[in-house]
Amino acid sequence: MSFIVAVLALVGVAACDTDSGESTREGGPEVQKFLNQLDEAVRKGDTDFRIARLHPAVIERYGEQQCHDFLASPQAGPDPSRRDRVERVDKPEPFDFTTDDGAVPIPDAQLVLVKETFEKKTTTRELHVAKVDGEFRYFIDCGPPLQRQ
Repeated sequence: MSFIVAVLALVGVAACDTDSGESTREGGPEVQKFLNQLDEAVRKGDTDFRIARLHPAVIERYGEQQCHDFLASPQAGPDPSRRDRVERVDKPEPFDFTTDDGAVPIPDAQLVLVKETFEKKTTTRELHVAKVDGEFRYFIDCGPPLQRQ
């Protein structure tokens, strides 16, 4: 699964204007702020920041080193064109973080629909974010899951 598709599986169409911060859904400006920080890290190649913002379920499933290697790879690495504009943020609800060999239930994740610019191409994608200790975390596919014990 590509970084773009996996990052998601991250977002919800209550227009959030990145300049005005207006949103027809609660949390839109807050999610936009989080994605702006994440996008800046992608543009700069700041893999440590990106790792620190992964949801714990991602690290548990793939391991920190594998996620680090994936995020530092050319496939997901630095991209000076990277931008996400939130178009919709859904209310928190249960979400199954699905990986190659199963799913992990996440009780309160938010579906986010974004207009994404990545490698100078603009597409619409969905991703999920969830708060952990009061801060948003995101979900991606870092490659083959760790072997379950």
